[in-house]
Amino acid sequence: MAIELLATAVVSGAEDLWKHYNSIDHPVERYVVVNNSEGQFPEVSDVIDKIVACSNDFVAEAVIVNNRMNAGFGGAVNQIIKQNIDCNYWFITNDDWHVSPCELAKLDKRLEDDFFG
Repeated sequence: MAIELLATAVVSGAEDLWKHYNSIDHPVERYVVVNNSEGQFPEVSDVIDKIVACSNDFVAEAVIVNNRMNAGFGGAVNQIIKQNIDCNYWFITNDDWHVSPCELAKLDKRLEDDFFG
């Protein structure tokens, strides 16, 4: 199967965002990035352009939300949820969190079971 949605937010962490994206080693249906950089960090824009070019074979769709002002991490989480209500769950991390090898496969396996919380 595939992880339905994996998302993050970024302000100035272009290198972290790129590592976050490239650490994906299991199919992800939708990868969402909330860009809170307000255009102040060209290196973030460069990384987002590379993500949009779909250079990771495990990512089926990349969605970029470009904010005109920094909504903060909490605001970004709210945007992700509100704009992806068609998903059964949202796996949202900070951009400086990089997936360890095979961890997304373990998460996907866990999501096959019913859960409550």
